This record gives sequence, structure tokens and C-alpha cells, in this order.
Amino acid sequence: MLSFIVTLAVWMGSVTTNAVANFIPSAVEDAPTHCYQAVTDLGLSVQQGILLCTNAVSGYPIHCLRDALRSGVGLTPDQSIHLCQGANSEIPFECFEKADHWSLTLDQRTKLCSEAGLSWSEEFTSTQKSIGPLHCYTCALDLQLSQDQRIILCANATSEIPIRCFERTKDLGLSSDQRVRLCTQLSPSSW
Repeated sequence: MLSFIVTLAVWMGSVTTNAVANFIPSAVEDAPTHCYQAVTDLGLSVQQGILLCTNAVSGYPIHCLRDALRSGVGLTPDQSIHLCQGANSEIPFECFEKADHWSLTLDQRTKLCSEAGLSWSEEFTSTQKSIGPLHCYTCALDLQLSQDQRIILCANATSEIPIRCFERTKDLGLSSDQRVRLCTQLSPSSW
């Protein structure tokens, strides 16, 4: 049944042929094992394999890792693993690539995009999921926040909703850090 679904997804264009060619688990419960084997085949450590592949339900973590390592932007294996842990689509790496327009370090881009698309409902398109954190971050540039606070506020955002939440909390007597924590990870799917 899984191979039929994967074949159908490839035929419909929703999964890249490269992702399917790199990794097709025979069942969801085999995903961590296949992922771990692929990580060690890349010459990475046992610990790195465990970090990337724990709770993997598809081939996306290893596909994301391969893309990150091949990107040529200088990501270390550990940064790539942080970006790709738990990936359930190509969205974290797509977000990371699009985040190169700001003066963010590789670590900051990784933090901003590592959770992109993880908890969103299917009503959002791939483009919305990959640019959601970036759109939020752009809107946050007008706020009196540090880059790190903006990243925390906007990681996993689908829109500017965390920004609107942050602005509405200004009269609550909370510090900026408290307001950021209060409004982090708000997305339309949770409303």
C-alpha cells in the first residue's frame, strides 16, 4: 500500500523523484532504521544518526540532510541535522534557502527554519509553509526585538499572527522575552 501511495505522489508531482530514489521505507516503523543507515553511509557519527532519525516517519529527514550538506553554504553536519530533525517534508530546507536575504548567521537561519511546516494543517501550501517563518521575521523587523527574539517568535509561523499577538500584549506588563514566549508558535491551524 505504501509503495502505491508513494508512486501516486510521485506521479502527481507532490514528492520529488530524488526523494523517493534516496529513501522509501517499507513501512513507517522502518523509517528510523533506514534513516540511520543512510546517515552512517554518509560517514556521520552514531550520535548524529540517532539525533536525526529518532521519531522519523519518512525519508524526509535524510533527504533534507543530504540537501543541506550538498548546498555549498557551509552548513556543518550538526547544523544540518538540527535543521532536518523531524522533517516531514522539504519545507525546512526550502525555508533555509530563502532565508539568505537577511543578515542572519547559518545558526540563526537554521533555528528560524528547523520547525517550518512541522505542525501545520494540510490547508497550507508548501510555499506558505516555507515562507511563513520568513514573512513573520520580516514583519518582526519593525519591533524592538533582538534577532534571536525575532527568530524564536517566528519559528514555525505560518503568517504574521505571532507578531499581532506580540503587539497586542504590550499592555500586559510583560517583558519582551515573556511576550515572545507567550506568542511563539501561534498559527492559524491552532485557532
